[in-house]
Amino acid sequence: MARLFRRRAKLAVAVPVGEDLNSYSANVYEIELLHFTFKVVKNLRKEPNTCEVVISNLSEKSRAELQDKDLRISLQAGYDDDVSLIFTGNARDVDHVRRGTDWETKIQCGDGERGYRHGRVNESFKSGTSVSGVVRRFADQMGIDANIAAGFLSEISGKQYVAGYAARGRASRELDRVLKAYGYEWSVQDNELQILKPGASTTELAVELTPDTGLLGSPTLSSPEKKGQKPVVKARSLLQAGIRPGRRVIVRSESVNGTFRVTKVTHTGDTAGGDFFSDLEGEPV
Repeated sequence: MARLFRRRAKLAVAVPVGEDLNSYSANVYEIELLHFTFKVVKNLRKEPNTCEVVISNLSEKSRAELQDKDLRISLQAGYDDDVSLIFTGNARDVDHVRRGTDWETKIQCGDGERGYRHGRVNESFKSGTSVSGVVRRFADQMGIDANIAAGFLSEISGKQYVAGYAARGRASRELDRVLKAYGYEWSVQDNELQILKPGASTTELAVELTPDTGLLGSPTLSSPEKKGQKPVVKARSLLQAGIRPGRRVIVRSESVNGTFRVTKVTHTGDTAGGDFFSDLEGEPV
């Protein structure tokens, strides 16, 4: 893997245009040289993943223009020339606070926030409509990309709504209803729909975490809180964008060894030299 030094982080901010959930201005604010901190929390729940960014000393003009709660935020982080997306989503709140001679702009975001809260569907699908077609339509109404897993498509291949299908209300609720009927769970990861069976992992190659590849300290493996639950591994590494919910990680350390499915990851960063970590939680696979 790439050498984990010479940290970098880049922030891009786009302003929404009109009511279309995917319509944003072509004028994008790109922030890399200003000091900013971030905290990204991602998990496997259907509720939006979150990100909080605090930017120091934006100009008065930029502060005035970056006021819309539906701003599109894209955050990349990594090292040297190897920088990858760790979060994209919509602003929930934007606050500008003066601290002495400095200004701090805090942007709190949710992944797929606009679509989760405001995406609506009011549609009757004709007889013979495929299940996958209905799922894609709901994703489109939520403004997210429907990169549907091959496993899900294989299971529902050929399945249709013989008598048609009617959907009314929030698109996220209707999506949940359809996928539950087939035993699937869903989440939005960087504005893409992720569909998995309970306990299943994505098909991506596992991320190997060792002291030589960024693992820090001693991972822990706790006993299950309740009977029937799996133990929980917790580990910290230097920030790695590839650690995502649903992906497998291979942990090799003196205290813990094994393969785990990531259920939660928190990326924290400070472009002025503070935190730059990925803290994960996972379960054995």
